[in-house]
Amino acid sequence: DSAKGAVTLRVTLRGAGGADSYGRIDLSHTPTPPKFELSSQPEPADGSLLKFATDRDPTTAFRTNRAARKEDQITITFEKKQSASEAFVQTGTRDGKEQLVAGNLEFSTDGTSWQNLVEIQFGDASAHLPEDTLIKALRLRVTQNQESPLVIREMGLK
Repeated sequence: DSAKGAVTLRVTLRGAGGADSYGRIDLSHTPTPPKFELSSQPEPADGSLLKFATDRDPTTAFRTNRAARKEDQITITFEKKQSASEAFVQTGTRDGKEQLVAGNLEFSTDGTSWQNLVEIQFGDASAHLPEDTLIKALRLRVTQNQESPLVIREMGLK
């Protein structure tokens, strides 16, 4: 079940037996991040990269090249539909400046029609996704003009 990231491992241990027989297995698994494409309107500011919005690095952030306007957006479109329990976005700088004034975090199951997940007012938002929903795309859409650029520290699925 690759859509849910399930991993099955079967191990059989056989020993000679006796009082000194023992065994140990250490396992770890780091899921491969899903492949996706990012798009943004407007363009990134000089020195800013779109990938900063999804790199899971708290020291980076994506910044647009102008003040955010109504209908500006950043979209993550997954190569394969993703199963997740939650979607989230963190806006503004780490010191709390330049937060998104008003926007919507939306999702799409087909990449063309959108459903509002949560309204964002001044900063961060997260919301649980409907159970058994496979996500094709996630979008942050600005719903009100603001004086500062759109700054996204992180956006994605959990």
